[in-house]
Amino acid sequence: MAFIFVLSAKSHISQFSFDNITLHHRGGKGMKGPKFEEGDLPISIVSARPQDYVLFLTDTGRAYRVQANDIHLPENWKTTKARHVNQILKDLQPGDRIVDMLAMKPGLVNKDDAYLFIATKKGLIKKVSVQNELSKFTRSGKRVISFREGDGYGGACFGKDHNFVCLVTSDGQLVRFNASSIRASGRSSEGVLGVKLRDSAKLVSILVGSDGNNVFLVSSMGLGKQVDMNRFRASKRGNYGMRSFWLRDGDKVACASLVNPSKSLDLLLLTNRNKLNRFKVDEFRVSGRGSMGIKAFSVNKEESEEVIDCCYVSIVNTYY
Repeated sequence: MAFIFVLSAKSHISQFSFDNITLHHRGGKGMKGPKFEEGDLPISIVSARPQDYVLFLTDTGRAYRVQANDIHLPENWKTTKARHVNQILKDLQPGDRIVDMLAMKPGLVNKDDAYLFIATKKGLIKKVSVQNELSKFTRSGKRVISFREGDGYGGACFGKDHNFVCLVTSDGQLVRFNASSIRASGRSSEGVLGVKLRDSAKLVSILVGSDGNNVFLVSSMGLGKQVDMNRFRASKRGNYGMRSFWLRDGDKVACASLVNPSKSLDLLLLTNRNKLNRFKVDEFRVSGRGSMGIKAFSVNKEESEEVIDCCYVSIVNTYY
């Protein structure tokens, strides 16, 4: 069984079972998501199994940790309004706003080669040792990164030194480099340059994986594509990367995730209008870097609907 957690811009959170989401096909209009108060919109979605920890990350660079099985929210998520995250994180620091969630396997704290990789919107990246820095949490959380003025949280994931790191930007660029090229640092450091950004582009996803993975990308207009990771040559960090998506005018990459082509995986897409669409990844054939993608979600353009996030039930990073 897998839990799905959806976070809103006003720090409300909803929980439900993945089985509650009907399996459709790619290109559908989706089904109505959790109930939030009027004017509140979803910003993040994550899947976690009961024994996993859920890491809550804030706009100030702090992290809070709660076991998924200890999060008790109403099961009638379609009719009951989501609860404020303060009901879960009773010692949330004043001024902290939750901006993302990350599933964490409990066994990671015993691995001396496991790291938390964190990226910023402006393309900086750092890695923190899980065993040395994140094995124990107080109720008031821990600082995991410091942001430079004008920068902010861009994404996070777990991985090992023998993995590769991919940074994906909103204008469709992807840079790939070895995880070992980043030196582990303390929890309060800022990070180093991971990817250069053009114009108004920002970082939208950080991925850590191994050879044999494919990358699945989704645009805000609902187009999706699956690309063999070997199409992206490994390089040094700090460059502009390679094109991963041919975008239409006004479109941008919304999210990305690694997939294992040997497994049958379901993908769940979330829009800013609180719609969910679940489909099989293998409905998308592997395509080239420069292709436009095909319809994964039929967004309502009249309502300015956009895809904002995605998640899988089976997470494919090698350390699992």
